[in-house]
Amino acid sequence: MAGTAPVDFVPNHADKSIGPSGPRHVVQHASGVYSYAIEHGWVARNPASGVTLQKPLKTKQKYLTIPEVEILARGAETLTGNRSHGALMLLLAYCGLRIGEAMALLVSDLDPTARRLSVAKAWADHHGTQTIDTSKNHKTRRVPIHGFLLPVLVALADRCDPGDYLLRAARGGPLASHNWRARVFAKLRDETPFLAGLTPHDLRHTAASTAIAAGADVLVVQTMLGH
Repeated sequence: MAGTAPVDFVPNHADKSIGPSGPRHVVQHASGVYSYAIEHGWVARNPASGVTLQKPLKTKQKYLTIPEVEILARGAETLTGNRSHGALMLLLAYCGLRIGEAMALLVSDLDPTARRLSVAKAWADHHGTQTIDTSKNHKTRRVPIHGFLLPVLVALADRCDPGDYLLRAARGGPLASHNWRARVFAKLRDETPFLAGLTPHDLRHTAASTAIAAGADVLVVQTMLGH
């Protein structure tokens, strides 16, 4: 993936529809606001607490081919001029990391000799504030790195301190999930026909299917994904 000069772009806000998980996210954020207000004595109760929502219908899982993953990764890097955006796509699609886990990786979490990533932390949203928390199952897992992906990660870690983020924004800080979804992933999806309907979480499905197709044991794949 060859980097290019940074470009200016604006998120596409033409599609104002709310996805299946939209109402759930609205209620969760509202509940957080009311909980904060209760703590400060501004309101007496939380009207968003206990709201019953209809479970969204499950949609057919979408998988990408390896050439499609490569197109997606190159497109992300070309769009922003940032190698970290392309590497993020590869980590999601080949290692099965969650977005928050990948963005929380430090240089010290990369073990080039063993070809492993140590995944123990993830960015989490607490009442609208992004904070570092433990990974979803609260356990550290060692995720194998494909041989072709290792040089990409080693190049990102080059000349960095162990405490630096492995994937970095233009100014050196961590990538931001909401910003990345809107300004990178959504833009690429809108411009690329085979990505229609794809979500970032679908890249984890791609990682699982690719690993199983290569002969990996199902239990090993579950461990890789942090299930």
